Amino acid sequence: MHKAHIPLRSCLGCGTKDSKLKFTRIVRSVPNEIEIDITGKMAGRGAYLCPHLSCWETSLLKGRLSNLLGHS
Repeated sequence: MHKAHIPLRSCLGCGTKDSKLKFTRIVRSVPNEIEIDITGKMAGRGAYLCPHLSCWETSLLKGRLSNLLGHS
């Protein structure tokens, strides 16, 4: 039996690698807007974050999210 491929992603806050389904995707869309991508399929530059509040705080306070998404 063939095992389905599960894409791995890294959390921007802590660096943990896991299935992309366990992360929240933040995306910069074409009109240069930042959105939460609940489908995981939106077009645009994306970043992944754990559900832990500390990862969200780290990515915002250290400027990781804005650096990755290219948004000020």
